[in-house]
Order: sequence, then structure tokens, then C-alpha cells
Amino acid sequence: MNWTLQLVFFLSRATGLVYEVVWGRMLATVLGSTVEAASIVMGVFMAGLALGARLFGSWGDKTSSPLRMYALLEAGIGISAFGVSTTLPHLHHWYPNIVQSPGMLEALVLKIGIAVAFLLVPTMLMGGTLPVLSRYVVRKPQNMGNPVGTLYGLNTLGALVGCIFSGFFGIETLGLLETTNLASVINVGIFLCCFFLLSERPSPSDPCDKSPLTVENKTQAHSFKHREGFLWAYALSGATGLAYEVLWIRLLSTTFIGTSYGFAAMLATCLGGMALGSLSFRKKADETPHALAWFAAMQMGIACWGQLMLLPYKAFPAFQSAMAHHLGISWGNQLLEMLSFSGALILVPAFLLGAMFPLANRIWGGGRRGVGKNVGSLYTANTLGCVAGSITAGILLLPHLGIQNALVVLGVLNCAIALYAVSLSTFSIQWKRRFLAIAVGSMVLLVLLVPGNLTTRTAANRLKAPWGLLYYYEGLDNNTMILENEQTHVRRLMTTFFQYIGDTSAIMLRIQKLQAHLPILLRGSPKEILFVGMGTGITPATATAYPADIICCEISRGVIKASRFFSSYNKEILHNPQIKLIQEDGRHYLLQADRSFDLIVGDLYNAALAGMGNLYSREYYALCRSRLREKGMMCQWISMKDLPEEELKGVMATFGQVFPHTALWCATPDILAMVGTLTPLQADMASLEKAMETPGLRNELREIGLDNPFFLLSHFLMNQKAWNAYTQGSQIVTDDKPYMEYSIPRSLHYLRYKEDMPATLRNVNAGKTVLISPKKKTLNDFEKKLDRISRSESHLFKGYAFFLESRLTLARNEFQKALSLNPWNMDAELFMGALEQQTRAK
Repeated sequence: MNWTLQLVFFLSRATGLVYEVVWGRMLATVLGSTVEAASIVMGVFMAGLALGARLFGSWGDKTSSPLRMYALLEAGIGISAFGVSTTLPHLHHWYPNIVQSPGMLEALVLKIGIAVAFLLVPTMLMGGTLPVLSRYVVRKPQNMGNPVGTLYGLNTLGALVGCIFSGFFGIETLGLLETTNLASVINVGIFLCCFFLLSERPSPSDPCDKSPLTVENKTQAHSFKHREGFLWAYALSGATGLAYEVLWIRLLSTTFIGTSYGFAAMLATCLGGMALGSLSFRKKADETPHALAWFAAMQMGIACWGQLMLLPYKAFPAFQSAMAHHLGISWGNQLLEMLSFSGALILVPAFLLGAMFPLANRIWGGGRRGVGKNVGSLYTANTLGCVAGSITAGILLLPHLGIQNALVVLGVLNCAIALYAVSLSTFSIQWKRRFLAIAVGSMVLLVLLVPGNLTTRTAANRLKAPWGLLYYYEGLDNNTMILENEQTHVRRLMTTFFQYIGDTSAIMLRIQKLQAHLPILLRGSPKEILFVGMGTGITPATATAYPADIICCEISRGVIKASRFFSSYNKEILHNPQIKLIQEDGRHYLLQADRSFDLIVGDLYNAALAGMGNLYSREYYALCRSRLREKGMMCQWISMKDLPEEELKGVMATFGQVFPHTALWCATPDILAMVGTLTPLQADMASLEKAMETPGLRNELREIGLDNPFFLLSHFLMNQKAWNAYTQGSQIVTDDKPYMEYSIPRSLHYLRYKEDMPATLRNVNAGKTVLISPKKKTLNDFEKKLDRISRSESHLFKGYAFFLESRLTLARNEFQKALSLNPWNMDAELFMGALEQQTRAK
């Protein structure tokens, strides 16, 4: 095969993977980031590939110029991809006009229709490239394994490069649009190369050839006789392969944080294994006289590995600790860790899945005319199986069986496929019975060998005393855990990737309640409030102390289910009539909701996680602004533990570019609130005092040290002038370039925030301003009180910085100064308690 042709097909699949990643992100900003929306996009994408493979495979057999047909397909991909990529960013402008508060079924149909409208044409063209080019390169129909396996291997290797390019460089540096534009240029370049530099050649596999069918051996004759059954078996194999991929991702989610790099590493490992398998086995596929036996053996290998992988997985926490101890913490070591653990779980079965493709082509199409149709039919069956497997794993297996039992079910299916393949072979009955005994015995032995509830126990083993696992749920969208401190009985909510959501400690209870009280009191008597993110449910439940209609959007079903473990703190939020709880992506809800709000409160989102850039972007904040009433307000809570200082400035600069009036407030020194309004925000002391005297509310405010207007005003940090000075020159976060998702994981801030945060705390504190700046030399009583509480908060920031640096004596001095200026500074009291506890522990 011409090396130029190999290169262009390699590049072709690289562009295809780029489109898959980028279009998925673009559509997520409109259709939502839910599992349902992601499944729709993936399903339509792969269905388009399958349909294109079937149609163009048949059409390719009827042409005498398959190379030119392939070139035209590449040109079509480039042109249509350019159109899709330039149009998709504008979809959010049209979407609200299309959606008229539809029901669940109508919304589902609409999402599918949008995905089909944008993705079907280019994906069909992509799907047609493999069968059409196979028609060009296959010289002997009875020897399809080698050339088709080579194409498939190169194609998958190209996908690996596309994955690495988009996941590690393209999106962050070029942005979504420029990345796809580059891919479109490559597709057009492939067209020019194939059309003008490569020449057509007559193909012995021409469909007009009337020579009789040749059958190389009895195995192929048998597979030809039962070809429809084998096609279904291969489709089922594709279904199990994609289902395994869903489960692998969930297994690895407890090993390293779910960043874009983490997903790219997992996908790259899978693609690399498949490419290696196809290229390694392409010649063997044509040479072996027992193709069905090899196919069965590979299926059994996948079935067995599906169980065996749980044994090394059990030891992952110990391996991870050892790697951190010996290699230290660095970005390179983090990548090594991701690839090591991904390889341990994924590489072997991915290799076998890749090796099966040339083998299946030999079994299915060897010796038969119509190369394009044969390859296209097999590719279509496998791809449609992948769609079914992905949906089944997410909707049925994970929520109802859990990871470990789901792996057993998939292993049984692979075992059944292996037995079916053996039944089609020409081996003796005794040999088939022997294989049956070995297969069933191996599966039973492995199931018995692997301990029950292994994933739950592995999650529990990661915990350190005195924390224990109270609840573990493997759901459709994530894993949810409730931890309980055996000494203090504090409960903590964690999700996939061991993401900390909230707990019932005194400090966190105060923070979660402040997240509701502070913006509501500042806004003053909001009638309709939207909370984007539920957490433990304590924050939206706190808002029920005010006479307002409350809507809370939470994307995770697991988090919603886990809220019952905090019912004594969140006022039975699942059954609270004042709160309308919606399981939905908050951004999508705002996009399609036909209503406006007085107040929108954004929860703390970990910006390092994949996809979270959509909730910190300029476009998202503009959407929130469009849903506010004239005197409405948005409050976005952010955590210094999640954001390095440069990214903190970037988020603030983005927020400030959208809202004409901004101010920075805080709950504690490391939990900040970006407040944006359409009109200037004024703190009316009389209104605040009146609101705080409301029966029932005053006691709640007293519990968190907020029962005096001055205590509320003490949480003020920066006015707009100080905000602008602090964020000057910072990079804006956009949907097109969500750079934070890539820069934060490289900084490893989430692992070493105690080292980074002191400098940020001091810089933020240096920009601190008084809400009403004293302009006179002689201050009245009001201004004196305001000045004292402002200086008290400054000492709190300094003390917390020293506390993180373990300079406990200096920290104690600053906390004491904070209390001397404001004896009711509850943060200073709580930090003093934590400091004394840490001192005693030493």
C-alpha cells in the first residue's frame, strides 16, 4: 500500500476524532451536559458513521474509480465540517425560539433532531471512507484481513493522534473553532492529494468480475453460510466493547481527577491498544486456517480480562500512594499515573478488540465479491452495536447492577459470542465440548475469585480514619459517596473523582447557609430565586426562610438521592413544597426556561473538571444576565481551593465583562462571591435591619453570625474599581476557549493549594476596600464601626494565610487581632478552634 495513501487515511481519522470531541463540546452548551444529551450526540454521531459505511460501501462497489470517490468524500467532510463548526456556536441564539417549554418527549425529540441536523451529513461521509478505500486497496477478496486491518489500524492510530492533539493542545491553544477549521483544511488537503497525486488502478475485486466465488477453506465456507448470524455476533461484540469503555471510565474515576487530560489519557490508551491490535494481527488474519477459533479465543480473552481487571484495580490505591511517594507530585508524574492505570485496565482488551476487526473481515467477506459492501456492512454492524452498548451501559447496567455486576454480564455475553463462533467452526464435537467446559469453568472461577462489592470496598479503602463509608451509589452520571466521621459524626458528600461537595462540620454549615443568606439579603426581597447546583441541599433549603419561589437545578441524580442523608440540615429538601427541584443541567435550563429571576446563585464548581468551563464562560454569564429582571442580581460562588490566582483573575474578568456593576464578597477567606447587577447595588442599612428582624429569620442569622447589618457588610472585599485593577489584563474564559480546564490541572493546584493560596489571599486582601470609603478625617459612629469590621476581616485573611503555611503562632496573633476589632467575627472563632485542635494534634 502506497505510503502516501497510508498517511492521508491516518490524517483522515485524526480529523474525525477532533470533530467528535469539538462538536460534542459545542452541542453540550445548548443541549446540556447531562448523560442523556451526551448519549444523543454520541448516538447520532456513530449512527451517521454506520449509515455512511453501509451506503457508501455499496456505492463504492459500483464505481470504477474508488480512489476518486474517496477523495470526494474527504472534500465533503471538510466542507460540511466547516459549515457545522461555524454554525454551531450560534445555535444558542436560536434555541430559545425553537423550544417552547416542551414536555419530556418533545424535548428529547428536539435534541435528537438538532443533533441529526448538524451531524448526520459529515458523519455519513466519514463512515463511507473506510469501505470505499478498502474497495481500492483490496487486491484479492479472499485476503481481506491484511489490507483492511492495515487501514483500520492506521485509522485508529490517527484517532489516537487526534485525541492527543485536541485534548492536550488544540482546544486550549487554538480554541474549538480554529481547531476544527484546521481539521477541515486537512480534509481538503487529503482530497487534493488523492485527486491529483495518486492514480487509480484497476481492481481485481471489481464487482463486474463474473468469476465464481472462491472459498479458501471450510471455515470461511461455514461462516459464509451463517453470515447473518456472525454479523449479529460481531454487532454484539461492538456493544460489549463500548459498554466496557463506559465502565472503564467509571472505574478510573476513583483513581484520578476527571480532567480533560484524564479523559484524553483514557481514550488515547483505548485507541492505542486497538490500533496496535489491528496492525499486529492483520497478516495473521489472512494466514490462519482457523479464523473462527481465533475470534472465539479473543472474545474469551476479553471476557476473562473483564473479571481479572478488578484484581489489580483493588490494589490501585496502594500503587497510587507508592507512585506519589517515590516520584513526587509533578505534572509529568500525573500524566504517567493516568497512562499507567489506564493501561493496566484498558490496554489488553483494547488490543483484542482491535485485532478482531481484520479477523472479522476475513470471516465475513473473505472470498466474496463486493469488498466495499462487505466492509461497510461489518463496520455498520459493529458501530450500531457500539451505540447500543453505550446506551445500555449507562441507562441499564450502571444504575441497576453496578460496575462489578455489569462486568460479569458483559463477560457472559463475550463468552456466549465465543461459543457461537466455535459452533460455526469445523472442529469436532469433542473439541467444541472441551472449549465449552473451559469457557464456562473459567468464567465461574473468575467470578468466584473476585470478591463481592469490590468497587465499594476499594472506595472505602481509600478513606483514612476516622472516616468511614456510609453510602455508595453507582449511578448513571456519577458515583456518589456519603462519608461519616466515626468520632464527630460529621457527614460528607463526595462524588466521582472523589470531589468534595460539602459536609456538616460547623465551618461548612456556616458557609453553606451564608451562600444563601448573603446574596438574598443583598438583593433584598427576591421573589424568584434560581440555584444552579444543589450540593447537600443545605444552601437552597436555607433560602426557604424567605418568602420566595425557589428553583434548584441539579444535574446529578446521585447527588439528589444522597440529599436524604442531610435531611435534618436541609429541611427535607426532597419533600419541601417551597423548592422546585429539577434534575437538569443549569445552563440548559436557563437557555430553554421561559421565565426571569430576581436572583441567580451559582454553586461552587470545580473548574479543573472536564466541561466545567461552560459554567465559567462569558457566554454562560451573558445567558444568566438575560434571565435577570431589571433589578436582578447574580451571585457566583468560587473557591480559591479550585482556582489558582491567574484563573481566579480570569473568571472575575469574564464576569466583569458581562455585568456592568460588580463587587467581590466572601463567606470565608477562601470562599468568594462574585456579585453582578444591572444597576448599582446599594446596601440599605434600614432595609437590612428590617429584614433581619423578621420572626424566625433572626435566629437563623444569629447561628451563623449574620444577625447585624455590620456583620453582613464585613464580608465585602472589593468594589468595582478595585475589581478592575485586580483583573486588568487577565484572559477571558469563553465557550470557544475554555482554557481553565487545561491550565488548572497542569498547575496541580487542587493537590497543593496550601502552597499556592497564601499569596492569593494576601493579594486579594491588599485590594480590599471598605464598602463606604471614609472621606473625612473625623468619622461618625457608623463609619467607625464599618472601618473596624473591615480591618477585622483583613486580619482574618492574614491569619488564614499563616495558618495554611503552618505558621501557627503568627496565625493565632492575626485571629486574635480580628476578634479584638470584631468580637463577633465567627470565622475568626472557628479558625481559632481549628488552630488549637491542630496544635494539640502536634
